[in-house]
Amino acid sequence: MLAMYMFISPVCVLVLASIFSALVSRFENNDLGAEHD
Repeated sequence: MLAMYMFISPVCVLVLASIFSALVSRFENNDLGAEHD
């Protein structure tokens, strides 16, 4: 059980980090576009 948790936990963290970074980059791109317009 502990081994399964230690395997799933880092995977969930990586997935959440990738989603968060994707959302942040999208918001930053939108802000830059608004500033240039």
